[in-house]
Amino acid sequence: MTILAVEDLAGRLAQFLKDGIAPLPEGFFNSFEYTATGKALTHPIVFGLLARFAWGVEGVSHVGLDVALNEGAGVKFKPDVIGYTDSLLPMFILDYESPNSSDYRVIEKDVDGYIDWRDHMGSTVPYVIITTLPQESSWWECRWVGKGSYNHNFKDRRKEWAANPRQFWHSVYAPEFASRSMSNIAVVNIDGKNVTRVFPEVSDKQCMDQTQEQTETAGVNTCS
Repeated sequence: MTILAVEDLAGRLAQFLKDGIAPLPEGFFNSFEYTATGKALTHPIVFGLLARFAWGVEGVSHVGLDVALNEGAGVKFKPDVIGYTDSLLPMFILDYESPNSSDYRVIEKDVDGYIDWRDHMGSTVPYVIITTLPQESSWWECRWVGKGSYNHNFKDRRKEWAANPRQFWHSVYAPEFASRSMSNIAVVNIDGKNVTRVFPEVSDKQCMDQTQEQTETAGVNTCS
C-alpha cells in the first residue's frame, strides 16, 4: 500500500473542494446562514463532497463515514471520512469543521484525537482537517463558551473572532500546532469560495512549483 504524502493529499483535496463548492450560493461558507437550525446544510454538503473525493483516490476500495476509531486505553477518535484499501487498511483520514465547529475543537477533538490514535497505533496515515474560517463575515458566532466547554477561554473576545474569524483562530492554532508533533497532519481552510492549505504553510517556491506543474498537467492551481 502506498501512503500518500499529506501535503499532496491536502493540495489535491483543496482543488477538488474549490471546484465542488463553486456552484453553492453566496454566504454558504462565510456566514452562519447555512449552519442555522432548519437550514444546517454546510456540514452535510461538504461531507458528501469528501466522500466523493475519497472514492476518486487511486487505491481506495472502501470509504468509511463517521468511523469510531476507539482503541481502548483512552484513545477515542471519530473522523468523518476514511479511505480504505481492499484489505481495509486506512489510506487517509479526513475531518470537516463547519462554521459551527471551526473553533478550539480543531485542537482538542481533531488534532489531539488523531495524535493519540496515531501514536497508539504507530500509524503514518495522513490526516487532513478542513476548517471554515472567512476573513470577513456579516454573521459569525462562537458557540460552546460555557464553563468547561471547548471555547470558554474565548468567550470575552467576541470583537476579535467576529471581525476576522480566520485571523483569530489561526492565531490560536499556531502555538498549539507548534507545541505538538504534527507529523502527517495538514489543515485546509475554506474562505468563501477560496480553498487553500494553511498548514503546513506553502512556501512561495512550493507554490510556484505547484502552479507550474498543475497548469501543465491539469490547468489548476491549489495555491490561489
